[in-house]
Amino acid sequence: MPFFLARAGRDAIPDILPGIDAFVVEALAAGTPLTLFNHPTAPHGFDPDPDPRTREVLVGFLDFLRTHLRPG
Repeated sequence: MPFFLARAGRDAIPDILPGIDAFVVEALAAGTPLTLFNHPTAPHGFDPDPDPRTREVLVGFLDFLRTHLRPG
């Protein structure tokens, strides 16, 4: 099952970034299909942020959905 992961580099939730990083390492080691977008300056819930990288992440997510949620 493919995964999409958007990582906000300034997420303030305790331990979330180390948890995400550990997940990425494990997913790659297991050969899991993983699409990762890193937004190094974004806070948690970065989608209202008008930064151009935010747009890239959101467009990437929509592309991921179109690719992986197509009917049979």
